[in-house]
Amino acid sequence: MKIKNNSERNVSVRAQHPTNGSEGLRILLPATATLELDDLDYDKVSSELQLLVEADVLTIIEQAVTPLTNEQIIKRVFDETEITLPKKLKKSELQAKAALLGVKL
Repeated sequence: MKIKNNSERNVSVRAQHPTNGSEGLRILLPATATLELDDLDYDKVSSELQLLVEADVLTIIEQAVTPLTNEQIIKRVFDETEITLPKKLKKSELQAKAALLGVKL
């Protein structure tokens, strides 16, 4: 996944350790820089990053790739929204449509 810092300031994102609540992963995004995260690191801080994306502080340039198959993505979208996505779409297109519909993969 690639994310870009839109602000003129450094942005720090911290993930809480899942069991003891202490600080786990910390990511620093320098002002106006683009950073590439592996999928495991993204999963640890995804909720914090999403808040910054919604606030227009960060921009997602390239989505993380979901481990789900195309069929699993289509089923999850249908289960949550009752909308059927076309099977001919590429995985990245399915992910983008699911994100627009508010379905977490």
